[in-house]
Amino acid sequence: MHNKAEFERRLPKFALQFVDKLHTSFEADSIHYTKIPDMRIRKRINRGKGFINAVTLEWRSRQEVFLMRTVLSEMELSEFKLNLTGIGYMTLTSETLISEADIETKADLIIDAMRYAQYQRYHATHE
Repeated sequence: MHNKAEFERRLPKFALQFVDKLHTSFEADSIHYTKIPDMRIRKRINRGKGFINAVTLEWRSRQEVFLMRTVLSEMELSEFKLNLTGIGYMTLTSETLISEADIETKADLIIDAMRYAQYQRYHATHE
């Protein structure tokens, strides 16, 4: 959890409020912070002994946006009124920028997309 403070230290008020909302929307052991710093939403597997990352959330200071990475397709993202803004090189290849306006108008849809990504990652590894 020591990386949580480092992650949150960089965030403006609206972004901090969104992160707080994420903490109330997901189980505590689903949220993890790294040294990057970024926030990861995970799904526990193997009876809690392992995990898979479903979402990463990284703050982009210059643009004042979150970069969200998932495996959701452009069509799946559009169902949550989100846009695919890039294709990355990491395991979670779909990149979506989330602005203050996005959080103000569709925070619940963003969280639903994260839940769906968590569900999709889990089921993709268990087929």
